[in-house]
Amino acid sequence: SKSLVRRMVFFVSHGERDSFVTKAQSLGEAEAIRETGAKEVRHEIHSGRGGLNEESLGAALDWFGGQE
Repeated sequence: SKSLVRRMVFFVSHGERDSFVTKAQSLGEAEAIRETGAKEVRHEIHSGRGGLNEESLGAALDWFGGQE
């Protein structure tokens, strides 16, 4: 439901060397999530390939840990 989405936070991670998803697609995904009314959306680009690398996983966990 919309009220549930408004309470959710999202962390979108994109690798600069991702050969499957482009940077533009990743940014578009984050924007589409924002447009749903999500409480907060964080988009990070890391130097690796697709998925979470150790650095971005740490950033995500720190960020989620600081959310209310």
